[in-house]
Amino acid sequence: MTEPLPLDDWPALEAGRGPAGRALLDWAADPDAERLCLVTGSAGAGKSALLAWFTEARTVHGNATVHALVPCEGLGFGPAVWILRHQLHYGGGSAAGLLRRAAADRRPMLIVLADLHLLDSGGPRPGSLLVPEVIEPLLELPWVRVLAETRDPRGAGFPTPARVLDLDDPALTDRAGYAAWYARIAGAAPVVPADTVFPHPALGQVAAVLPADPSPEGELCAAWWAAQEPAVRQALRTLALARGPMEAATWRLLHAGLRPQDPDAAAAVDRAAAQLAGQQAEFRLPLPRMATLARHDDGSGEWFPDPEKAFDVLLGLVPAGPGGRPDWERAPAYVRDHLLAHAPGTRTAATLLSDPGFLVHTAPEAVTRALDDRATVTPPSLRATWYPVAPVLQGAALTAGQRAAALHACALATAPRLAELLAPAARAGGITARWTLPRRTLPVLDGPPPTAHWPGALEALAPGADGTVLAADALGHVRTLSTADGTVTGRTVELPLTGVADLARLAGGALVIRDHDGVLRISGEHRTGLAQALAAPGPRATCLGATGDGGTLVVGDTEGGLRLFGADGTPAGRVTLAAGVPVTAASCLRDDKGGVVVVAGLADGSVTLWAPPKPPLEGALTYRGTVPVSLAAARTRVGPVIAVAWADQVVTVDRLGSGPTLAAHPYHDVLALSLAPDGVLVGAGYDGITCWECDPDALA
Repeated sequence: MTEPLPLDDWPALEAGRGPAGRALLDWAADPDAERLCLVTGSAGAGKSALLAWFTEARTVHGNATVHALVPCEGLGFGPAVWILRHQLHYGGGSAAGLLRRAAADRRPMLIVLADLHLLDSGGPRPGSLLVPEVIEPLLELPWVRVLAETRDPRGAGFPTPARVLDLDDPALTDRAGYAAWYARIAGAAPVVPADTVFPHPALGQVAAVLPADPSPEGELCAAWWAAQEPAVRQALRTLALARGPMEAATWRLLHAGLRPQDPDAAAAVDRAAAQLAGQQAEFRLPLPRMATLARHDDGSGEWFPDPEKAFDVLLGLVPAGPGGRPDWERAPAYVRDHLLAHAPGTRTAATLLSDPGFLVHTAPEAVTRALDDRATVTPPSLRATWYPVAPVLQGAALTAGQRAAALHACALATAPRLAELLAPAARAGGITARWTLPRRTLPVLDGPPPTAHWPGALEALAPGADGTVLAADALGHVRTLSTADGTVTGRTVELPLTGVADLARLAGGALVIRDHDGVLRISGEHRTGLAQALAAPGPRATCLGATGDGGTLVVGDTEGGLRLFGADGTPAGRVTLAAGVPVTAASCLRDDKGGVVVVAGLADGSVTLWAPPKPPLEGALTYRGTVPVSLAAARTRVGPVIAVAWADQVVTVDRLGSGPTLAAHPYHDVLALSLAPDGVLVGAGYDGITCWECDPDALA
């Protein structure tokens, strides 16, 4: 067993939970411990607080580094998988793809599943499938560990041996520490002794505000409820309608809207908040028993909220934008994310889903849940657009403009009218899809069918003549595509026995091809000198690139090296960027003096620069927690621009060394890129090809 992690270096745990924190850190530090740890206990026992404490401090302690954190509450199977993929830097995609990537990704991996017991159990693919179909197979990999929060370890569905931290066990709470915490919130002479509620923090908070000790037969939550004044109970009943944490301001507005004749409504919310350990940014009833008391009419004749009216009030909190349309960007966060859950019927939900602005701003899992319900009647084109792009939107921290651009790109192939409505918001991000061709044949029901068709699974791209791009598939078929609309304007057939993995176009139209074995060949005009230079013994080639004029070729290899050649085979430079770290992508361009600038991506997630005869740039030009799989560079009217396709299905574009970064989030994989001087960018992979227009002014 390794040395335990020092508890003193971590933030203090309230309510005497130091022993629980110590036990969790002991598990995290022990490489021989069970690879599954379950934090269990009754509602309000502090499970979420313990996980939050552990994950918030994770960057300081390498042994406890969390690689993925999935907030499971309310998630179906698909959204949970998509979030997990994004957290692991795998991009959007399927559960099967996640398992394949994880099997090849041998880094130590710690996955945290918060509120596992609150996964969405409805729909065609319920969240309960996450454990048997994803987490259990992951736990078969010896480098994967999982920390999961669940109320009942027997109901979690894990056959795997587990370390169980049961927070109902008094041994995991320091009694003196709990008593000191309770005294701070309840006062020196509480009406309910600390031992009565030990070791549960939520029950302690309830007992701390009780004005009198309940009878021996009494129950704390019922006593707490009975002790509230009628106006506070009314405010709590409004909060019980919430489908997630609600901001205090939204709670006030909702309650006041439900009780328009009550001048005390907003103030009652403030008094109710004080009974829930006030001073929070968001509120929800912390215990299921409280929610039960608030949601059930107790026959007292007190006011009870109307859920349908609550929907109308929440919808009324959305400000009006130009033309009177809802301005979802300025709506309260709770309204944006949870309004669909308050919709009184599928017809109302369908009306919300018909608003492009709502699709851009609401929680992606809410849209997926509504569309999974086949009773929600929407145009087939909406589902055809949403499902391919949902994995990209779910779990990724995208701006509204980036979300609009991702939806717009997919809609170009499935719902032209929706794409037209999304276009203004999509253009705000500076990179907008011109056309896209998905792998699947999708119906276009609200516009004319496209003239171009998917050209097949592509692994390599290279700039062609003006307005074209060369696209090679794995079998060696090279097609010329128009960047105007994606139509095939010509084709060349090359059949290397091991296919085409990379492509570079030289002056005169000759092509240099790298196959999957790293063998380099020349197609087209015969160049004996270059062919001999490329055939010379050396490390296996991993990537290719060429200057826009086709006069210089760059080759990256498995040992971190770069080689430069003139079009006639003349050696023009050689360097090792990082010994033993494969070069995964490379491109080059001319500087303003005619020299060559090479941009290269490495398997460690870095992108660096080399301008021979100078040494490579010290440090990285840019770095992300995933691998750059393709690079393209071009001189534009604002200077040199580079585009990088990353393994997590993100494409970034920026000026060389300065300025803002643009990002595209395609609904398909991107294995190859091509960038033209006018800012036209093409990205392709096995599942689709997309052409974007990059606004150079957005990079200035």
